[in-house]
Amino acid sequence: MKLDKRSGQKAVTRKATWAAANHEAAARARRVPYAPDASPPAQWRRQSHHLPWLLSLPFLAFLVLPLVALVLRLPPEQLVPTLSSPQAVQAVTLSMATTLVTTVATICFGTPVGYLLARRRFPLRRAVDTLVDLPRCCPRPLPEWRC
Repeated sequence: MKLDKRSGQKAVTRKATWAAANHEAAARARRVPYAPDASPPAQWRRQSHHLPWLLSLPFLAFLVLPLVALVLRLPPEQLVPTLSSPQAVQAVTLSMATTLVTTVATICFGTPVGYLLARRRFPLRRAVDTLVDLPRCCPRPLPEWRC
């Protein structure tokens, strides 16, 4: 601690003055309320929770429209017998089994490959990346197509 030569009291240095000024400015900044334009308008805040629902509508339509078409296409008295027929049960069972196998394979093999592609650099990385993207780029042949 430095003392003033004339008065014998604690001397005020530039560093102490600067620290005190900074402390006061920070305290003033904490007391000042947020500016009105710092947050989005209230109407935006009210509408922002609708955005995910609006963006998911095409996906929901993709899931719901085939079921609605199935229900509207058949008379109500034929709906339950048709859905419980052996062919329908076999089709649903096959779809669920293949979906389960595909999901497990994607989790077991796709996650490590995705991690490696994202985090590591290795020889033939671009070739592996191309092979991973290939099923999304090439159209899948439909069973009805006979070439």
